[in-house]
Amino acid sequence: QYGNTHGSNSLLGDTSLARIQQGLLLNAAGTGCSDPSNGCVPVNLFGEGRLSPAAANFISTRINSSQDYEQIVASAFLSGNTSNFFSLPAGGIGFAIGAEYRSEEFEFRPSQDLAVGNLTGFNASPPVAGGFDVYDLYGELLIPVLKDLPFVRELNLEVAGRLSDYSSQSDMTKTYKVAGDWRVFEDLRLRASYNRAVRAPSVGELFRPAGNSFPTATDPCSFQANPNAQVRQACIASGVPANLVGVIQANQQTQTLSGGNPDLEPEVADTFTGGVVWTPSFVPGLQITADYFDIEINDLITSFGGSTSNVLNVCYGSIVQGNPASPYCQAVRRLANGSIEFVSLQDRNVATLTAKGVDIDVSYTFALEDVGLPDWGNIQIRSLYTNTWENTLKPDEISTPIKCADKFGTRCNSGGTGIIPRHKINSRVKWTMGDWGATLVWNHIDDVNDDNPNTNYVVEHIDAKNYWDLSADWRATENIEFTVGVRNLTQEAYPILGGNASPSNSGYPNTYDVLGRVFFANVGFRF
Repeated sequence: QYGNTHGSNSLLGDTSLARIQQGLLLNAAGTGCSDPSNGCVPVNLFGEGRLSPAAANFISTRINSSQDYEQIVASAFLSGNTSNFFSLPAGGIGFAIGAEYRSEEFEFRPSQDLAVGNLTGFNASPPVAGGFDVYDLYGELLIPVLKDLPFVRELNLEVAGRLSDYSSQSDMTKTYKVAGDWRVFEDLRLRASYNRAVRAPSVGELFRPAGNSFPTATDPCSFQANPNAQVRQACIASGVPANLVGVIQANQQTQTLSGGNPDLEPEVADTFTGGVVWTPSFVPGLQITADYFDIEINDLITSFGGSTSNVLNVCYGSIVQGNPASPYCQAVRRLANGSIEFVSLQDRNVATLTAKGVDIDVSYTFALEDVGLPDWGNIQIRSLYTNTWENTLKPDEISTPIKCADKFGTRCNSGGTGIIPRHKINSRVKWTMGDWGATLVWNHIDDVNDDNPNTNYVVEHIDAKNYWDLSADWRATENIEFTVGVRNLTQEAYPILGGNASPSNSGYPNTYDVLGRVFFANVGFRF
């Protein structure tokens, strides 16, 4: 198998920082640019309409980039069942064995302004190029242990393993799985699984050059943080002049330099799931499943320290106490006026992430006439409820664990966990009759609180959100289907936050709906 994905992007409307600075610096007479190179035009930013078309044209810049991802896969496998050769009392053993080779190459090519960050609207995106290949061997067994016995309608054991040799890793990675499936009787099935899983670092994580970003972070040595005596002493010990401790932090969006690391190793996860499937025969069409999950990821690939906020908190906290020899304090670079110039964070295998919770899935399909109503079609109901009572990020061996369940903010989001509401519900009701149908969807996202107890933001709490979507469809022919509908029917408001948002002073567009009520129509063709 061979695949190549090519993409190119072109963005108009951004402006060049260097040309803005050049156009602002005039000659002594104030009649032109001090540096007239590149056709410089004086830039007047003060007052609406004062920027001339010529100046606007001079400072404008076009951003271009292109990327290619190439993958080559070669595989061979053998699968079957031993029933033609030998069988256990419950049947033959299912098996699969195989080998696979995979090669992946990626290259990102930005234009010069984008590569160096000479922009007002975007951070720098340096070029990236690299790749790796991997050789795999794997095997799986499905063993029927017992069958057709009292309270053991069916009992199966599943085992699997895989060896992977990555060119980017010095050691071979090993994964395995052990799972059991027990049908107690026709209506009830129990299941459990334990997995050792790995995730090898991606091309970007291995080879990405240092680039800048501007996450929100409060400087513990600033006026906004109101440093106590211990923090003040830690700031002085790290090299901040005493007379500059407690000055105003001009911008909480702190420049952060981060990049890849060719010495990264795979992430290692241990996962356990256990659950029940109930399909009561006295209610045809009803199925209820409940699964408990317990996940722990070690050697999690993340920026050193987990986030800019956490690096600052650890450097000036009670453990490090501003020790200039600590890598946490060495990561913080300051200007002569005491303000932070940048924080340097490189990807490392340093974090641990744990998550625990339960998923409950209820589905029910029935005909309206079966419940005493007219024969007006069928109803399909499905609801998935997730309760995540633990989601904890430990950035490294000395940082205080960050509890992210029920939380949002710069500490959890920068650590890669995002917003983790305690309760989430996705419910769908669909009515079908012949070629017609209608669907109502309800998405519930539980309320969350800010994750940084040391800083008071403008908004410390996001209320629960409920999104309702409604659509109708008509299958005109075997090959053509029409759908119309509306998303976010009740116009659920998007949360506008302060410095604890991502992006700063907006909200969380990956979690919450940004656009409000949206109407749509589409047509689908099958050939």
